[in-house]
Amino acid sequence: MRLVCWNLAGWVNKTDEQVEALISRQPSTICLQEVRSKAVEPITRKLQAAGYRYFHDTVCDAVKNNRSKGNMVVSIYPFEHLPEYIVVPFTESVVSVNVETPHGKIKIHNAHIPNGSSYGWKKIETFEAIFKTLSSEDDNLRILCGDFNSPQAELPNGETVTWGQRLSRNNEVFLIRNNLRWHQGELSVIRELADHNLADVFRQLHGYGLEEYSYLVRRKGEIVSKRRFDHVFASQELQPQACVYLNQFRELGLSDHSPIEVIFSPSTKIP
Repeated sequence: MRLVCWNLAGWVNKTDEQVEALISRQPSTICLQEVRSKAVEPITRKLQAAGYRYFHDTVCDAVKNNRSKGNMVVSIYPFEHLPEYIVVPFTESVVSVNVETPHGKIKIHNAHIPNGSSYGWKKIETFEAIFKTLSSEDDNLRILCGDFNSPQAELPNGETVTWGQRLSRNNEVFLIRNNLRWHQGELSVIRELADHNLADVFRQLHGYGLEEYSYLVRRKGEIVSKRRFDHVFASQELQPQACVYLNQFRELGLSDHSPIEVIFSPSTKIP
């Protein structure tokens, strides 16, 4: 099973090229973030022509709440939408489905965490809601993916630096005063869900010796920082075999985010 997860950045004028890029990877399931209402119909039409049959999006929820972008799940496999399975401040920011795959039913949660600079504590409330729900489940076939706007950095020693911390030029890390809840909120998903059988697939396969990123911060055209904001967390029973960032699609100007692609290979059907 091949999963591709991608923040489309709301770029409606790039929709055709974005869908062609997705089709070229032949994923069985696609999770998209920052989809605008004008993009839903062309995305659906082009993917239906490529053989995809099952779609659900939260763009209508976003529009009802005077926000412009939502999430979308697309699959060759039938799935059941699980409305408000995770109760978050912005209902469009997480979409949950139960997908009927050859390996059994897999719950997939597609998330776009609001950024803290625009939405403040709504970001941490979203992290906390995701952790509260997913840490209390006993399902062994689950995937959580999306754009998490976190972490700030990852150090070669395996330390994760959140936006509740300050990172010095010498790679010294300090907790920002009164930001303990912020720090713990980000870590609860980025690191602690691994204790509940939702490990970071990229780090599980590559460790912390490999530097990678999915988003570049630019100022006046210059790259000032590189962030690995886009993640896939998955149950060990799904046996991820490969996880890569498709940076070529970002470099082609199709989005300001790189898609993340994971190939899962469970050896047998899991009940």
